[in-house]
Amino acid sequence: MQMADELYRRLGCVICSLPVPTVIRKARLYCSAKCNGIAQDRKRRTRTLPEHLAHVRNPAHYFTCEWCKRESHRPLGGKAHKKGSGNRWCSRSCQAAHVAATKKAPWCAFYTGYCAACGEAVTGRRAIVRCAPCERERIRESMVVAARALHVASAKAYACQDCGIRYCPLYGAYMRDVCPNCVEARARSANRVARVRRKALQRGVTVESVNPLVVFERDMWACYLCGGAAPQVLRGTLYDDAPELEHVVPLAKGGSHSYANTRCAHRRCNREKSDTLLTSSMGRGVG
Repeated sequence: MQMADELYRRLGCVICSLPVPTVIRKARLYCSAKCNGIAQDRKRRTRTLPEHLAHVRNPAHYFTCEWCKRESHRPLGGKAHKKGSGNRWCSRSCQAAHVAATKKAPWCAFYTGYCAACGEAVTGRRAIVRCAPCERERIRESMVVAARALHVASAKAYACQDCGIRYCPLYGAYMRDVCPNCVEARARSANRVARVRRKALQRGVTVESVNPLVVFERDMWACYLCGGAAPQVLRGTLYDDAPELEHVVPLAKGGSHSYANTRCAHRRCNREKSDTLLTSSMGRGVG
């Protein structure tokens, strides 16, 4: 008990000497917030009255406010004082008024002139040499010239695998083995093959991957119905002698889409045969 009393006396308030209400981990110096405020006031008033009057009456501490032109001895503190602007204004309101009055008003540049290409009048917020359409055309032409120069620098002739002609592929083209005309011909042929295959699948018959060009080469580019020649150059056209892939047993009759059931035929003969079965009176027959 005696040790506890000595602890309370040792932890008594510095201002009023009253014991601190509770013992906590960190020793308190004051018993209340009131005593704490009194202690802080005492720390601020470190100068005596004569010293304070001498400090106030010192001419070096007086200055003239730049806004209201009054003499003042209370310089601003904080960041303004550190930047050297503490002795320029007597208050924050004078400082704000001075800044608002001396602030530069925003201004906008506006340019006028004529287009160097077409001569039309142009205006804008920056100096403009050409109008928008002429500038776009200039950029496009420069891009075309650059692409053409790159194409000429890397030009190389290739032989087409389908038609045999020698050609120079355009810059950026990914095809190097087939000329552009044969590329389109291959795409059309692939579409026709896919269309026939799709129809065969819809009818539920046997389907193989049939290449019409292989069938035409096998039949020597001759119509199996009439025996006439079906020129290769007419492939994909609407002429009567154009070669077409024809099913001996039509798909509508249950025929398969295979090499064994396909032949080369004229467009006219294929149209006349239609979806009928082949008889002995029709052409040469199946050989």
